[in-house]
Amino acid sequence: TRLRTVTGVQTCALPISPDALKLLSIYLSRTGYNVVTATSAEDCLAKLRHHSIDAVVLDAKLQGASGEHVCRVLRHDDGFAHRRHVPVIIYTAYPEEFPIEVCSRWQADEYVEKSGDLLPLVRALVRLTSQDNRLAIS
Repeated sequence: TRLRTVTGVQTCALPISPDALKLLSIYLSRTGYNVVTATSAEDCLAKLRHHSIDAVVLDAKLQGASGEHVCRVLRHDDGFAHRRHVPVIIYTAYPEEFPIEVCSRWQADEYVEKSGDLLPLVRALVRLTSQDNRLAIS
């Protein structure tokens, strides 16, 4: 299956390791995404506050907090009321520690297990950031 190139979609990426962040950023940029990177949960929330972000990709395990913390703040903090519609993808290499059943309670929109193949993540991003989907959420 061939995926269409996405342009004008800004994604905030926050995997656990700097190497994973760099790789993910390069891959998503080549796929047509504008990528804003964050190095911690608080950095991610600050970027959500100050950038027009269309989707968030974050690990369940983060520096300084968990993916659950970012989801909880994004979905329930009044300071982020204007960002509650932003889709969140939990992208994790820890399915035993953070299974889909646990992450679904965080109100994330998608759950993707890390593997050597980034295509499932890109498919989830395309699904969540398609123009039709954004119109439905607005």
